[in-house]
Amino acid sequence: MVSTFQINEAELDNNFVKALKSMFKNRNLTLTIEAEEVDTTEYLLSNAVNKERLLKAVENAKQRKNLVKVDLEQLKNLVNA
Repeated sequence: MVSTFQINEAELDNNFVKALKSMFKNRNLTLTIEAEEVDTTEYLLSNAVNKERLLKAVENAKQRKNLVKVDLEQLKNLVNA
């Protein structure tokens, strides 16, 4: 018997475990957990404050405003220190 459950981690509680135990009483089980991959961009934009900051940073970069200049030699020295 094969059963597939798609749940959110918040739903993975004692009630879920009890339901599994009831469904598969006295049987050996093999559990495989597969987490959905989260799109990085979607994740970063899912928080309103973070989204606003990121979109502002993109706009600043397009307008060449508020840029930070980095001296590559100084950076190399810091990395190699």
